[in-house]
Amino acid sequence: MKKFFVISVLILALAWGFASYSLQHRAYDTYNDCRKIWSSRGLYDQSTPRNSYQSVAQAFAAGAPGVEIDIHYDPEMDRFVLSHAHPKIGPDGKRHYTLKNGELQTLGELFKRTGKGHWFWLDFKNLDDLNDVQTQKAIARLRSIAPGSLWARIYVEGNNPVKLKRYQNAGLHTIFDTDPLPAGNPLSPLLLGAYKIAFAWGGFDAVGMNYGKADNPIYAPRTAKVLGNIPVFVYHIPDKPDILKTLLKDPQVRVMLVGRDVSLNRFNLTACKDQP
Repeated sequence: MKKFFVISVLILALAWGFASYSLQHRAYDTYNDCRKIWSSRGLYDQSTPRNSYQSVAQAFAAGAPGVEIDIHYDPEMDRFVLSHAHPKIGPDGKRHYTLKNGELQTLGELFKRTGKGHWFWLDFKNLDDLNDVQTQKAIARLRSIAPGSLWARIYVEGNNPVKLKRYQNAGLHTIFDTDPLPAGNPLSPLLLGAYKIAFAWGGFDAVGMNYGKADNPIYAPRTAKVLGNIPVFVYHIPDKPDILKTLLKDPQVRVMLVGRDVSLNRFNLTACKDQP
C-alpha cells in the first residue's frame, strides 16, 4: 500500500510538472478585450424573464459585449432551449421546458436576433447527460445555427473534461468549469493542480471559476499564482468596487460576471486605457 501511494504521488507530481511546463509555453486564442464585464442571463425584471430573447437584447443594448446564458440540448427536437432549470418529463414521455413570454425560446432564434457582433458564454446544463451520438448531433446543430464569425464568438462551458474535449476538438472555444476550495484553504493548491492537469490535457481555452465570498475568496492572488497564465472566466463576483477594480486590472481574468441571481448593469466599468 505504501509503495502504491508513493508511485501515485510521483505520477501526480510528474503530471503537474508537465502540465505547468506545457501551459507556460502555450499561446492562447482566448477573449482578451478591455471590456471584461459580461451579462449573466441578460438584463431582466418582473416583466422580462432571465435567459430570454428580451433579456439578452436588453443587455446588449445597454453595452454588454457578451452574455452568459443557460441552455439545454434536446436530442428529440434537435434544438438548444434557453433554460436554467432541467425539463420536466410529462405524461407523454416528452421533455417540457418553462415557457418564456408564452413561447419556447431557442438558441438558434437568439442568435438570429442578437448574434451579430456579440459574444456568448453557453452554460451547457445537460452536456454531461448526452451520449456520443447526441453529442455529435449537438455539435452539428451548433454549426448550423452559428455560421461564419459567430462560431468564433461562442464559448461552451462544462465541468466534465472528457465530454468538453469533444467540443474543443470540434473547433469551439471551451471553458473548463471548476469548483476549487477557498484560496485560504491549505488544500486549495492541490485541487487546483488537479484541475490544471485536466485543463492541459483537454487543451481548453479558459477556466471557469466562482469568485467566492468577499471575505473568503476562491479566486485570489494565491489562486492566480497556481494557475499561472491560464485565462480565467470568473462568475458570482461580489458587487464591490474594490474587488471589481482589482479584477479588471488582472490580465488573466478575461471575463467577469458580477453578482449572483441578480440583474446588474456594470458594463461601463472596463480595463480600457481611457478609463480610470
